[in-house]
Amino acid sequence: MAVRKKIGRLKVLLFSIFLTPLTGLLVYKLSAPAHVLSIQRYRCVRCGVDFTEPIGDCPYCKKEGRHTSLHAIQVVCI
Repeated sequence: MAVRKKIGRLKVLLFSIFLTPLTGLLVYKLSAPAHVLSIQRYRCVRCGVDFTEPIGDCPYCKKEGRHTSLHAIQVVCI
C-alpha cells in the first residue's frame, strides 16, 4: 500500500519493525500521496493503436476501407 505514498514502502516497513506496527500505520496514513500522472488516450479497437488526440475514425483502418471509432481510455502512472 505504501508504494502510492511519498514515504515509500521501505520506510514504512522500518518504522513498523523498529517502533510498532501501529506507528508504521500512522506514518503511512499521514504521508502525502505520490504524484500520479493521468493521461487520456484514444485506442482503436480493431488494430490497437493509441492516439493522443480525439479524432473520429482510426486513420490506419480508414486506409483499408474500414471505419472504426476510437474509444477513450485513461492511462495512470505513478
